[in-house]
Amino acid sequence: MNNTLLRPNRLSVEFFTYTDKTFYADASDLEQGGDRLMFDRVWADSCDEGFTLVNPATGGEAVFYLNDTQKDEEGDITDWRLIPVDKELVAQGITAVVWND
Repeated sequence: MNNTLLRPNRLSVEFFTYTDKTFYADASDLEQGGDRLMFDRVWADSCDEGFTLVNPATGGEAVFYLNDTQKDEEGDITDWRLIPVDKELVAQGITAVVWND
């Protein structure tokens, strides 16, 4: 078993708004050339997906993984909710939400 933590898609915190311990972004803001940069594999031995938030000012990084997908009454995805891999950040209540705009 290869439980290696990968560094999936690196996204700057500048794409996100940070309020009440949650990073918020629109999916369209995480695109480049029409390609979504949002999610990629988090661990080498699983299909869990997420991204790495990078603070360019400090160089700090935090890997987040997909925890929940919210849908409306018609079954369309409204947003994706992610939590950090780092247990200390989880204990602090840090999360991320990407809206499907």
